[in-house]
Amino acid sequence: MRRRVALEGAVHDVEQRNPGALRNEERSLKSQLVAIQRAIEAIEGAAAPTARRGRKKAVKTVGRRKRTMTEEQRRAVAERMRKYWAARRAENAKAN
Repeated sequence: MRRRVALEGAVHDVEQRNPGALRNEERSLKSQLVAIQRAIEAIEGAAAPTARRGRKKAVKTVGRRKRTMTEEQRRAVAERMRKYWAARRAENAKAN
């Protein structure tokens, strides 16, 4: 059985037998709801700056952590690459 759902001016078909499709649709709707709530809070905040006191902050989503290399790790990588390219140049010189 299919159910038609209207979102943002478009109509989406959702298979009720497929729980994965329903979960995806639910996630999509929840993210849209959060976006709408944030927009409303921003509008209310612009209208009355003191109105935000006492409200809970939105839960911050966890993003991917940026990987950083230490100076020592960068030097080690640079040294390995120098050796690699020196070997490639030597191999190429032998072939010619």
